[in-house]
Amino acid sequence: GVLIATPHFGGVELVVPSIARMGFNANAVLKFSTQNLSDKAHQYVDSMAESGEFSKISFIELGKPGSNGALEMAGALRRGDVLFTVFDEETEYSVPAKLFGRTVEGGAGLDKLIKFAGASATVFNVFMVRTGDCTFKMVLKKIDIEAENPIQAMYDHLESVLIDHLEQWYFL
Repeated sequence: GVLIATPHFGGVELVVPSIARMGFNANAVLKFSTQNLSDKAHQYVDSMAESGEFSKISFIELGKPGSNGALEMAGALRRGDVLFTVFDEETEYSVPAKLFGRTVEGGAGLDKLIKFAGASATVFNVFMVRTGDCTFKMVLKKIDIEAENPIQAMYDHLESVLIDHLEQWYFL
């Protein structure tokens, strides 16, 4: 399986459709704010698959009654699918990482998932870098899962992309 981890910054909505357009089954980890939004998103990805131009997109809906996000994420990797999630989310499973010299909490438990998946998974950071008014380039950076702290490696990549493309990002 392939774990693709992204920060919230810039173009994240474009990654999963791009992966599905390349012919890979994609599993997006997210939490819908309403059931109506969940229903609409499911209808939309179903119509994309029916067009024949996109592979199947599935949602792993965190916090949905009857779901188990961690097991579903591990299952996607075991099936050899692409698993898409964010790494800059602070959760009860986060670990400290450095970003621009400051300590942030992140990883959202991905360090545990990477350890569980081991050598059977390849891990990437993905960044959608703006190349024009309406165009983006998907940039993948492989993460060394044997590194002492793969979550820190993700933040190191984030920092380098932010420095190289600072004009694209906004901060609140």
